[in-house]
Amino acid sequence: MMLAALRGISLVAATVTMGLLAGLFFVFAMSVMPGLSRTDNQVFVDAMQQINVAILNPWLAFVLAGPPVSGIVTAVLHSRQASAPPLAGSAPLWCYTS
Repeated sequence: MMLAALRGISLVAATVTMGLLAGLFFVFAMSVMPGLSRTDNQVFVDAMQQINVAILNPWLAFVLAGPPVSGIVTAVLHSRQASAPPLAGSAPLWCYTS
């Protein structure tokens, strides 16, 4: 019973952190970069330097480290099921898609 709850929690954590990371990249690619591309070079450089300073915080560390850590935990917990595919077989696919 406890292991089933951990599996569910780890799966939700892996899904949420991957969604956060995908959202960060999507928002940056769809709004920040097109907006900055309409400026001159000096403004672009200044803005990117300020973004780099502002984005370095614990939340970014969580968003960047969350998907691989929670993905590995989820894979390990789910690989202990009798019906789960072997972890060695799914690891290359996970590495390829990450």
